[in-house]
Amino acid sequence: MKNVIYSIYNLSTGEDIYIGKTERDSEVRFKEHLRELKTGWHHNLQLQLEFEKLGEDGIGFKILEKVKTISEIEREHIRKNTKLTNEA
Repeated sequence: MKNVIYSIYNLSTGEDIYIGKTERDSEVRFKEHLRELKTGWHHNLQLQLEFEKLGEDGIGFKILEKVKTISEIEREHIRKNTKLTNEA
């Protein structure tokens, strides 16, 4: 899923460890996080420390919210005003 706000969280407690956003595919982004965590080079120290304590099986990934792109918002505004069009 694209254009989302997501959480990486502690599976035992349900507490969020990290909240991020991506305009790209969320599965791809989560795999990138895992790769960085496994190599010990994640940019977020708190997440890195929790990962080292919990391991891969101790963390989860969930979508918190799907967000609209700027293009989707523009189309909605154009539809609301039936006198307008942005076509060439």
